[in-house]
Amino acid sequence: MPDPTNFIHSKFTEWYFSRHKTDVSKYVAVTSTTKEQLYLVVLGQEKYVKIPFQFVPNEINYDRNIDMQEIKPIMRNLPNYQYTGGSTIISFTLDFFANLDSRQDVIDRCREIEALGYTDGYDNDKPLVKLVWGGLFREEKWEILSIRAKYSEFKPESNFLPQQAYVDISLGLVSDVNPKWRDIL
Repeated sequence: MPDPTNFIHSKFTEWYFSRHKTDVSKYVAVTSTTKEQLYLVVLGQEKYVKIPFQFVPNEINYDRNIDMQEIKPIMRNLPNYQYTGGSTIISFTLDFFANLDSRQDVIDRCREIEALGYTDGYDNDKPLVKLVWGGLFREEKWEILSIRAKYSEFKPESNFLPQQAYVDISLGLVSDVNPKWRDIL
């Protein structure tokens, strides 16, 4: 695990201002309702990479999928079922609102999250993430399963770039051990 003293407060902010050579003093922040207490941490990096949520998502969908195989014995009126595995998937929607008049920051924030769904070709797998959400999720590791962005609020004076974006994210729980039902309680 990387050294916590080698922490990038917001990789996006550092990258955005260096890429666009924007004066940070002109950065007008929209009030964040999370105070950067809800975020994703990208694992497997040299430095901590933290992706803070701008607003508190309204809900988390938590799904435990149970995979059962139907077994149909001869002459039996009802089948038997064999447990073959399962998965735990959570999904939520992030909301990003433009902080800059250029509105490029909304697109860049969505692309930063989208990049987590890619590998480095044959060099590295796509990264795992940790979701920090108060005391709800702190130790679990997650695989990003899907990312879908919806851009809105297009205006001609901003070159038709979106002022707002909603990003739907689905994460699948991964573990180095096979948890048993007693481990969940």
